[in-house]
Amino acid sequence: MQIRHFQIIVPVLIFVIGVSGHASGQDDLNTFDPSYVVYKKTDQGDSCHRARLAPYEPSYVKVHKSVGDDLTLRAHYSFKYTAYPVSNELESNDGKSCTTNILADEHLIYPDGEIYLSYIGEFDFYMFDSPDRPSSPVINRISNPALHYRRHLENINWIDVGFEHRSNGQTTEVSSPADAARVQQAYIQEDRVFFDGISRGSNYFSLEVHKLIRNADKDKEISTYVKLKVYASKNSEITWGPLAGTNISISDYDRLRFLAKRALLGNDELTIEWMLGDKMLKTDSWNLDYQFSRSAALPLYIGFHFGPMQTLSDYTTEVKSISIGLKFAP
Repeated sequence: MQIRHFQIIVPVLIFVIGVSGHASGQDDLNTFDPSYVVYKKTDQGDSCHRARLAPYEPSYVKVHKSVGDDLTLRAHYSFKYTAYPVSNELESNDGKSCTTNILADEHLIYPDGEIYLSYIGEFDFYMFDSPDRPSSPVINRISNPALHYRRHLENINWIDVGFEHRSNGQTTEVSSPADAARVQQAYIQEDRVFFDGISRGSNYFSLEVHKLIRNADKDKEISTYVKLKVYASKNSEITWGPLAGTNISISDYDRLRFLAKRALLGNDELTIEWMLGDKMLKTDSWNLDYQFSRSAALPLYIGFHFGPMQTLSDYTTEVKSISIGLKFAP
């Protein structure tokens, strides 16, 4: 569904869920890292409760430029709502503050795991070069609601099982020879505006594992994620160009995701994402982000994309792009 009267919403609520800790397990403020987890104190000050509404993945707002396309303002936002457990008390009412009782191990803070809902959204706002773009001003790119169960374990940080829907909210279907001919013509003319409106969607089961690799020097920690998708349904047929009639689908481009984050130069962070499909290196894609000081009031970052999977509507097209903006990490 094309959105013309969409109110531009830039994420303004920044929640912090820590993913760092100390290996010693000591229970004092000298070793406690406040970025590890954020809790809300009750008025009594004797117990802490984990917020049910919290960030899910990094959110960002950025100026984005793909080769051959117009300049756009792109926003990506996400959040999660924990249904179970509702709260997680960490004190025994002994008068100690919350932070002095938190052990830096996720399986201790979340002993029973959690059931939660997540939502990821993304849109482009063509406010710079394309005032007359038929699909402007706002193009929805991703709508991704999901239901998850996450279990925190001893040897890895967590394992997450989910059922997800992902689509771009568009309405142009390619269901007849006339539709296929129109899309082929748009492909020949490199008409990106037409491809904005092609409908794409899928439902899939996901399995994700997160492991924080700790070294003696905390600044050298590497946070790693591996995510597998098993598709239940796919609306991703290609009827144009050299891939027409080849039974290509979204799973050929997006089956397995590897992501690694590492702190550099103090509080800067480098993120590398590698996406593989069933055709492996023939259809892989890369994202590279560098964030300048996560704790800054304006967390500036620069990002690069190489390969397909730039947008769902035209996921097979190889694209190179650069982005500069603000990235809010959970």
